[in-house]
Amino acid sequence: MKEYSRYFIRTIYTLALVILVQSCGGSSDADKAAENYAISVDTSVINFSNEFLKVSEDTVSITVDYTGKGLLLGYAPDNQPVGWLNFSTEQLSDSSAKITVKLVNADNILPDEYRTTLRVSTGDANQVNLVHHDIDISLLIWQLTTNTDQITFQATLGEENIDSQTLEITSESNNAWTASVDVDWLTLDKISGEGASTITLSADVTTFDSANLYQAQLTLTETSSGDSKVIPVELGLDRHYLYSSHTGIAFSQVVNLEKLSQQVSISTNSPNTVNWQATASAPWLTLTPSSDTLTVAINNNVVLNDGLHTSTVTIASVDDNDAVAETINVSFYVNSVSIDNQVIDNISLNNNSIVTSTYLPYVYLAQDNSLYTYHIHTGEQVNMFAVAPENTLLEQLVLSPNGETLLAIANETVTAEDGTETPITHRYKINLLDNTINTLTDSDIEFEPVSFITVSGREFVVTQALEFATIDLKRVFWDSENAFFTSLIKQANITETVYALDLLDSSFKRYTLKANDFTSQQISAQLSHQYRPTLLGDDQAISDFVVTDNEQALYTVSPTSEWISFDGNTYTDQGLLPQAEGNTTLQLVKTQNNSANYVRFDPNDGFLINIYDQQQQLSNTLITEGNQPLNSVLSADDTRMLLYINSENQLELVNLQ
Repeated sequence: MKEYSRYFIRTIYTLALVILVQSCGGSSDADKAAENYAISVDTSVINFSNEFLKVSEDTVSITVDYTGKGLLLGYAPDNQPVGWLNFSTEQLSDSSAKITVKLVNADNILPDEYRTTLRVSTGDANQVNLVHHDIDISLLIWQLTTNTDQITFQATLGEENIDSQTLEITSESNNAWTASVDVDWLTLDKISGEGASTITLSADVTTFDSANLYQAQLTLTETSSGDSKVIPVELGLDRHYLYSSHTGIAFSQVVNLEKLSQQVSISTNSPNTVNWQATASAPWLTLTPSSDTLTVAINNNVVLNDGLHTSTVTIASVDDNDAVAETINVSFYVNSVSIDNQVIDNISLNNNSIVTSTYLPYVYLAQDNSLYTYHIHTGEQVNMFAVAPENTLLEQLVLSPNGETLLAIANETVTAEDGTETPITHRYKINLLDNTINTLTDSDIEFEPVSFITVSGREFVVTQALEFATIDLKRVFWDSENAFFTSLIKQANITETVYALDLLDSSFKRYTLKANDFTSQQISAQLSHQYRPTLLGDDQAISDFVVTDNEQALYTVSPTSEWISFDGNTYTDQGLLPQAEGNTTLQLVKTQNNSANYVRFDPNDGFLINIYDQQQQLSNTLITEGNQPLNSVLSADDTRMLLYINSENQLELVNLQ
């Protein structure tokens, strides 16, 4: 017999006397009793089987009736003790007993068939006068190891053909198996085989007329033992969504600054054309739709009072009542004054925690344990409220694309009475519409959130290790084997691809995404491209980047490669953008219209802002107040840049028009 796995420790069993009933008679009585020794057992064969690497606690109970002076239980002669078996005697009386035989350590045994024999004896052990009953025991370790524990089909209602899925089987070459499914919409390219193989599964979705989760089972059966394992199969037919490249739009009009129009891209995950219409909740907006874009603009015929006005634009299907509509938040700040560059003093941010609203003229700052809101045009403090416990720092602000939700954390050290210190991370989800705070106590991400993304009308969070999570920070997808750390994750809003910068080699990794409301994996990400700028030296690095909504250009902060074009397949390093010689580049922001603004240091002019158009031409240069910024962000209406001057505890607001 083949030796079983080296991974488990042999358990040595010795023949043990369980009980010996003492006789009161003399030797002549014993001789007479020997003629009456007998034993009967209700089974002579036990067959165990177990799947390779699976834990098993299979147990068999045996009834023994005997006439004799006690009961002996152990391995039969010529049988070595085995480490996959435990046995014991229970409920012992003068004439009967229960023997429990249990399979152990089966998950550590290599695929093969193993045998041993137990012997149950009674009689007179002192006189070596015994009768026996042998129990033959076998163990079959069978292997039908699969490369996945679940098979998932993701499709959208209306698709006629979806990608097939494969199931890889690992098994010994002589191991025969069969495969079957329990639904008509799922077919297999093979239903039997021997040894290792691959089964291709195909799903017919043409019979389904509603978005939903459809489930099935694929059963693999090991032929010799009859044992089987079940692989769950799920088919998620996603509902139709309409979604926009922007879910927040900010307009403004003062004497010297204005933004009065914004074009957004309208898309759908439906495989068929969806006729849509746009409606605004306020008369001061005009909407001009085309086939796949919508121009949202201020209606000049409507006179508004000075101040902030808000509205929404709804994108809805004309003929598909089940399609999920999109809502775009819109604001318009109007004032009959001129706004100059400003400096807000006494700003001390926690770890550079600053973010601008996606549709309001607001900037959110984390100072101490509180969240501060300032008006970008007036420089006035709009709001302030405590979020975290006292003596903690609120930080890591991450804003949702629609501008309604802000994620943040605060780290606290709690000291017990015995002096033991316990670090606690508080995670917060802040509703910016009503300033309510929800403490996320059951989040299961392992790393820190970096960015929100949208996938076919749904919002997700991406962490620094490329975990994808819900807005409540419940992880829904993570390719842990290919994960890496990065703080730079950006999304192209129209194509909805995600770019992550691998800081180890300054290469971009591009991921295509797919969302589904019904499958257990709500989102999936697949690496499609990896690119390192060709002009970037081996000892040079990229410190920041942005990607345009249509993905045709990437702009970076690097010594050699500031503009990289992309045609959908190939990246081309276009080198540096036009600029004065001797500049040092510090920061980079992207406008709503996909142009780049660079903060640079010029030895002659000091800290300045280079503004580029969509053709990568330098259109304007603005000189700042002269202090080095730690961070730069852009107002949602693209009219002002905010520079955080850490050394001066200042926030500088610079007009870009």
